[in-house]
Amino acid sequence: MLDERPRAFVACLPAVLLLLFCIASTTFPSQHRWLRWLRLFLGIPGCYLWYACAYPSETLAGLVVGAYTVPFCFGGYWFMRMLEVCFVGFWDGEDVPRWVQLKWGDEKRGEAMPPRVTLPLPTTWKDRFLYALDSMFALRGTSFFRDRVWSWAPRDICTHHYPNEDRKAFLAARFRRLLIEVAITDVTEAVIMTYPWNPTLVDPLTSTSLSIARQMLYAFAICTFTIATTSLPIHFASLVAVGVFGMNPSAWPPLFNNPFGAHSLADFWAKRWHAGFQRVFLRLSLPIEHVLARRVSLRTMRLFRIGAVFVISAFMHLFLFVAVPSDAKHRITFWQAGTLRFFLAQPLGLAFEFAILNPITEALPGKWKTTIRRAFVWCWMLWLGRYYSDGYIPLGQFDVAIFPLGPSKFVIKAISGM
Repeated sequence: MLDERPRAFVACLPAVLLLLFCIASTTFPSQHRWLRWLRLFLGIPGCYLWYACAYPSETLAGLVVGAYTVPFCFGGYWFMRMLEVCFVGFWDGEDVPRWVQLKWGDEKRGEAMPPRVTLPLPTTWKDRFLYALDSMFALRGTSFFRDRVWSWAPRDICTHHYPNEDRKAFLAARFRRLLIEVAITDVTEAVIMTYPWNPTLVDPLTSTSLSIARQMLYAFAICTFTIATTSLPIHFASLVAVGVFGMNPSAWPPLFNNPFGAHSLADFWAKRWHAGFQRVFLRLSLPIEHVLARRVSLRTMRLFRIGAVFVISAFMHLFLFVAVPSDAKHRITFWQAGTLRFFLAQPLGLAFEFAILNPITEALPGKWKTTIRRAFVWCWMLWLGRYYSDGYIPLGQFDVAIFPLGPSKFVIKAISGM
């Protein structure tokens, strides 16, 4: 097992080069059909190499949870990009993403959609390399180039751009947000660590004697903690990229879009939660559309694709959790019932919302309609969040505090000692 660690790190360079080549090769004219077969062939070693990058060796045991989950998030994402480009693209070779240049005029940024000009595919190797590199890091459809996005970018990415003269304002706002996320992490971590969790249990939250209300409180704290700790490295990276290297602020939008303000379950998953994996999940679910084409209605096919997206997301989280090594204090297994319940139940909630809740509440006054729909989102997510927490707690994230000297720790300790 000692040779696994260097092998994982050595695999990263050829994995990156393979992915860059495969993405760049999609920009050639469509008559180069043999490139699709070449990508199909290269996808096998490419996926294996990214798999090796995603899982550090067991010789790394004893490190914090992030030492395992962070490599998997990057390696796992680019593993799925390899699947998308090489295998899904084999059937969908004509759907090549394009750069879109935003032509700002009198439109006020953040309020109106600017005129869009779709750029032609690159024709030189240098431009193809830049295209592939930009595409490789375009999790949300942003681009490292000024006033440029990808053709599949959502509307909020297109409308919320920062001009160069707003760089100082961007840095100030992002630094304030960084401090807020640090405070949220400290508070939620202190709240979660007030309970003596047993990470050896299969379901350490839902099997406790805690009331449902307290279980939902801890689920809320874990969800908030997840948002804050996921955003922290993005905020820090954006400060360094924009402040030190002078990169375009528009390439660093917030990872989350106020998920607690979602007015529906569909709004939560489509627009509020982070969209880092949304594009690749949708692409990987595309084979279902090819299989069901002309056999079912468009609405039925859409439901199948939504279900497939959550199945893919469920398995991605299962693979993420087992990246953390199990030991005598932490029982980490692949088939976690709580994680599967959380993700596989989401299509049912979306179907209920679309078929029953929305028609019933449509005739109500605006305030009542919004309140009832938001209440459903909160109840649904907090109830199922308990099961997600069953898979999250055994990772050992709360064995050691990220901010052991945070003021919230001392406040709660003082209160509990009174």
